[in-house]
Amino acid sequence: MDTAVKTKKVTAAPPVTFVRKVGIIGAGQMGSGIAHVIALAGYNVVINDLKKEALEKAVGVIEKNLARQVTRGLVTEADMKATIKRIGVAQSFTELGDADLVVEAATEDESVKRKIFAELCPHLKKDACSRATRPPSRLRALAPRPTVPSASSGCTS
Repeated sequence: MDTAVKTKKVTAAPPVTFVRKVGIIGAGQMGSGIAHVIALAGYNVVINDLKKEALEKAVGVIEKNLARQVTRGLVTEADMKATIKRIGVAQSFTELGDADLVVEAATEDESVKRKIFAELCPHLKKDACSRATRPPSRLRALAPRPTVPSASSGCTS
């Protein structure tokens, strides 16, 4: 009896993309909350919004929430300061061009989401991932072009 073991051909795993910078589109409650958590986890974050006032408010809310976390003993003062330093703001998509991951949290209006991705994608680097805060079943329509990572497919090669 043949004792040879049949094995499936194993293909190499896709290369790992390291996330160093995360762009967040939308400075509202969801966008600022996502930025807060990601910056606290140690990543550099850039919050994007059309309105300068919204960006200022978002950073203020994040600072206030971090201070509350310090008073509750959830984070240290040093962690709070480091987290705040990791947060930047931008009013144009050009400033998100070097982000490794971009999360859209601006609106629930699908036509506006489509417009955001159509304007954003030309500025993204080739290996960036982009995501929208939307159920996956509704994201297919947001993919503006297949050559750039899209909301529906995430990281593509």
